Amino acid sequence: MKKLFIFAALLLAFSLAFVSCNKDENEITNTMTLRGEKLPIRQALYAPMGQGQDGVERYNLDVNTTLGADNILGYTHEGFPASYIGKTTELSGDFFLNFNPMEGNTIYVVIKSGTMKIKEVKGGLHFVVDCVETNGEKFYMNFLAEDETKKVWD
Repeated sequence: MKKLFIFAALLLAFSLAFVSCNKDENEITNTMTLRGEKLPIRQALYAPMGQGQDGVERYNLDVNTTLGADNILGYTHEGFPASYIGKTTELSGDFFLNFNPMEGNTIYVVIKSGTMKIKEVKGGLHFVVDCVETNGEKFYMNFLAEDETKKVWD
């Protein structure tokens, strides 16, 4: 009986640790970490683009954030595959978003390893990107992107 109690206690402790580890992934924080800076995401919008040059259905994504007094726009040229929605995707190589500060050079993210999870939620798509760049820097994004075609503009 004592062994059963110890086993149940260990199982409960493991379960609580697992739930607390995944809590941030399920919570939308509208933040990103880029080149050592944790930044607030002010707005993110997505919209269907149609088929890319590769024949794959794609979505456009724009992400606006701020670094100090500088606005930074994350934008896509070729979008991301529609098949990524509802999945966790392994990433490596050039990331599909480039970040353009209002002043300075465009920031290109090249991923060594990591994942991106896109989940449909009320209000849009919840993105969680958890990666390491080839330069060793952490690259993390957790945000809600609204459907640009359904957004009510002021």
